[in-house]
Amino acid sequence: MRLIYPHVGFLLFTAVVYSALLSGVPAENLIPATFGVGAFVAMTVCMVLAARIRIVDGLMGGPGRSYQVHRIFAHWAWIMTLAHWILAEPRGESIVPGWEEFGSRAGTFAGIYLMILVLYGLIPAIPYHFWRWTHYAMGPIYLVTVAHVFLAAVPVEDFSVHWWVLAVLSVVGIAAMARVIAHHLHRPRRMQVSALKNNHDSIDIRLEPRDGKGAVAWCPGQHASLSCTKRGLREPHPFTIASAPSQNGMRFVIFDRGDYTKKLQTQLKVGDEVLLNRIAGDFAPQTDPKRIYRQIWVAGGAGITPFLAALGAMSPDHGPRIDLFYIYRSMNHAVDLNYLAAMAKRLPQLVVHFLGDAEGARFNMETFDAHLPPGWQSSELFACGPDPLLTIACRSYRAAGGQLPIHTEVFDFRNPIRTWRQVFGLGPKRTIQQRPPSEDAHPIGPKTIGAPAGMQPAWPQRRPQLTPEPGAIPSPVAS
Repeated sequence: MRLIYPHVGFLLFTAVVYSALLSGVPAENLIPATFGVGAFVAMTVCMVLAARIRIVDGLMGGPGRSYQVHRIFAHWAWIMTLAHWILAEPRGESIVPGWEEFGSRAGTFAGIYLMILVLYGLIPAIPYHFWRWTHYAMGPIYLVTVAHVFLAAVPVEDFSVHWWVLAVLSVVGIAAMARVIAHHLHRPRRMQVSALKNNHDSIDIRLEPRDGKGAVAWCPGQHASLSCTKRGLREPHPFTIASAPSQNGMRFVIFDRGDYTKKLQTQLKVGDEVLLNRIAGDFAPQTDPKRIYRQIWVAGGAGITPFLAALGAMSPDHGPRIDLFYIYRSMNHAVDLNYLAAMAKRLPQLVVHFLGDAEGARFNMETFDAHLPPGWQSSELFACGPDPLLTIACRSYRAAGGQLPIHTEVFDFRNPIRTWRQVFGLGPKRTIQQRPPSEDAHPIGPKTIGAPAGMQPAWPQRRPQLTPEPGAIPSPVAS
C-alpha cells in the first residue's frame, strides 16, 4: 500500500463528512468547522488503528503500515487542531445548557496536549518509556475531545443528521479505545531464558514457557512484544521471532539498536523470566509447497530473523523458486551463515545470495538482474531491513516491471519525519556501488553465492566445523 493513499483517503472522507455535517453552518464558521471536523476524524482514525483490529491491519498492508498510517493521521489531527483552535469562535448552543464554557475549555486542553505530544514525538532523545506512557493518555484525551464536540457551543443542531454522524464517529472511537485498554489488561505469558549467546552486536536467546500453559503458537514472520521483570527492562518492545513453531522454543536475535537492547546484552541471563505480551504481524513469507509465485526475500542486518523462522518451517519441495538475498556489513554482524548455506543445499527450492559489505558485494539497483534468471519480475518481493535497503529493493523491483505485491516489515515508532519523506517520495536515495568481490569471497555449494571463506554460524553447534557436512544442517539453537 502506497503511503500517499492515507492522505487522499483522509481528504476525501473529510470532504464527505464536511458535506454531511456543515451544509447548514453559517458561512463565517465554515473554515474553522471544517478544520474541527477534520481533526476529530483524524483522531478517530488514530484510535481505530491503535486498536490493532486484524481486518483493519490487513487493509493497511500489515501492522507495520498501520503504525505508519496511524502516525500520519496523528500529524493531520495536530495540523487541523491547530488551525481550528486559531480560527474557531463559540457559536450556537451546547446539548447541555450552561456547559458551553466547560466544553470550550475541554477542547483547549485536548488541543494543547495533542500538540505537545506530537511535537516531542519529533525528538528521538526523549526516552521511549516516557513517550510511551504519555502516549497512553491519548485515550482519556479522546474522551475530552468528545466532550468538547458535544458540550461546546457548535453551529450544529442537536439530534440532527449532522449530529448523529458525529455521534457515530464518537462511538467508534470510544469502542476502539476500550479495545486498546483490554489489550493492556491481558495477562502476558511467562517465559524463561533457556539459552543465551552474546554476539558482536546482538544477543541470541531462546525462550521456553514456564507458566505451564503449553506451547506458544505463532506463524513464521510474526513478531512478539517482550518485556523483562528486571529493572530497566520492563517496557514491552517488539522483536521478530527467529524460529518456527516446530523448532525447540522461541528464538530471538536482538541487535543493539538503542538503550533497551544494550541493556538486554548486559543484564539478561539464562534462567531470567521474560514476559510474552502479544504476538502479531502479517509479514508472512510463503513456505507452503503449493505456493503460486516465485519469491524474492531481501534481508538486511536484523531483517534476516523472519526468514530464519520461515526456513525453519520449510521442507524440501519442488514449488516455485525462492531467492534469499542476505545483506550484512561483515561476518561479525552476520547471523547463521553456515545454517543458511546448509539450508540452501537441503532445500531444492532455495537459492541464497550472500552480499557482505566487507567482501565487496553490495546491494544496488542492478542486483536482481545480475543474480536472478529471466522472468524474475513475476516474483513476489518480501523485504525486511534498514530503510535505505527497503527503498532500493522496492524501487528496483518496480523499475524492472515487477507488478506483484511488495511485502515489507516496518517498525519505526518514533521517526515521523522519515515517514513523511517516504510518503512524498523524499526518502533516502543512496546509491550503493557494486565492487568486485574480494579474494575471500567464494561460493559454497552450487546454490550459495558470495559466502565468505571460513564463515562461522552465530549460534554454537554440537561440534565445531567450518563448512557443513553433506546432508547436515547446522542448528541455529544452542546445544
